[in-house]
Amino acid sequence: MKTLIIAGLTSLLLSSCFSMKPVEFLRTENFSVTSNNNAPILNFAIVFHNPNAFGCTITSIESEGTVSNRLLFNAGIATKVRAKKKSDFSFPVTARLAKMDFNQLLGSGINLLLNNEAIPMQVKGEFRMKKFIFSKTYKFDYTQRIDKAQLMKLF
Repeated sequence: MKTLIIAGLTSLLLSSCFSMKPVEFLRTENFSVTSNNNAPILNFAIVFHNPNAFGCTITSIESEGTVSNRLLFNAGIATKVRAKKKSDFSFPVTARLAKMDFNQLLGSGINLLLNNEAIPMQVKGEFRMKKFIFSKTYKFDYTQRIDKAQLMKLF
């Protein structure tokens, strides 16, 4: 019983001294669109930065992407990725698009091509970060603008 109390107090003291900064969402990159059984598939990478002076493990990510306030994808990543200290790392993401979503986005794409207006793409979600026995869930919300050059790379 005494050992259990000492172990509990030690763990409490260590957790109060140990602070994990959340990894920072930087950008999305390497977009490509493929087709599988007439269903468009969006492939891209989500890039994060680990600001901590120690490595950690990202155990899961759930994300949602919208373009011009229209849902583009929901993607979850169940694989664990090790993030080295003070470095950038990326997760490959594959998301299936519904045909109606893809057709709705064509209007935004045509507007971009004709008027050179950048399209806002918002990626938001949450991830679970773990170091040793400590874990915490963080949320992220990032908006980047897709310009004509990035759109041309897709097709």
